[in-house]
Order: sequence, then C-alpha cells, then structure tokens
Amino acid sequence: MVSNVIDCLGRDFDLACVSLFNEIHRSYSPDLLIGIESGGGYILRRMNFLKLDAVQCAFVRAARSGSKIKKKSRLKSLLKLFPRKVNNVLRLGEHFFREMRYKSEKAANNRNVEISDSERAKIVHGKIICLIDDAVDTGSSLVAVRDAIIAINPTATIVFASIVQTFSQPILAPDLVLYKDVLVRFPWSEDA
Repeated sequence: MVSNVIDCLGRDFDLACVSLFNEIHRSYSPDLLIGIESGGGYILRRMNFLKLDAVQCAFVRAARSGSKIKKKSRLKSLLKLFPRKVNNVLRLGEHFFREMRYKSEKAANNRNVEISDSERAKIVHGKIICLIDDAVDTGSSLVAVRDAIIAINPTATIVFASIVQTFSQPILAPDLVLYKDVLVRFPWSEDA
C-alpha cells in the first residue's frame, strides 16, 4: 500500500536514470531501448544526455483517453501554489481511488500505441528490447506497447524497466524497478 511520496528531481533524477540504466545493462544487455512517452521518453533522453547510451534508442507513445484533457487543465499552475505536504496528500488520495477502481473493475484502460515508421525500422531489428517507463500503475501501457512490438518483431525478447511501480498488482509488472509502493514526483509532474 502506497503511503509516501518521494521527490525524484534534479540530481536525484539523474542518479535514478544512471541506476536504472546500469541495472538494465547488467541484467539484460539490450540492443534497443524504447522510451514510452512521455515519462519513459524523458528518462531515455536524460540517459542519452548523461552519455549513458551505448545502444540504439526509440520512442513510442501509449496514450490513454483523457490524457489530452488533463494537459489542457489549469491544474498544473494551481498545484504549484500548494505546499508540498498538501500536494502529497492529494497525490496519495488520487492514487488510492485509482487503485481501488482498478481492483474493482479488474481491468485496465486501453491504450492507443503510436509508432512512427522510423521507430518501426529500429524495432524490426531488435533482438533484446527494453521498454522504459517512468511509473507503472495498471501496467496497461506496458501491455499495449509489448503487443505492438510483438506485432512488428515477434522474435524479439522484451523486458520492462521503470523507476517506480505504484500499484500492488498491475496486469504486467516491470522486470526491473527502482521503487515500489511509493509515489514519485518527477521533474515533469504537475506539482513539481
């Protein structure tokens, strides 16, 4: 059960990216890293900026319906006005209700996966592909992207890595995860 919010900002974010990168390469030695936009894309781009990338990279999008509405809201500017403790309580409350709804419905939201032609060309040749996401809640994004990759390259070995897994029983959990049972505030979070 999630009961804490931690910050993964600035130097802490860089250290998390380095740690995740090292674990990925130590455990799997992938020849293709795929960042699931937007959070996984930020992580993979940061790994590249920190000069950690030794393999080919690609980016895909797995958007749930409602994502665009949330981005258009004025919530982000409002949340920045609240003290950190208030934002933490709001995050924990939202997470609790989302996980309870997920458990009661026994299903996760479908995702629309978008892969450009140039990224498809990279996926076709991947032997060991690692999907990177910032946070795994329901696991729906991992399932959708995995299925899309299998449709392009059915012989690839696919592994999953994320900085945090927040739900106790996602439909697909990451193979590598830095944190479990916490919520993480990333640089792109609405209340960062």
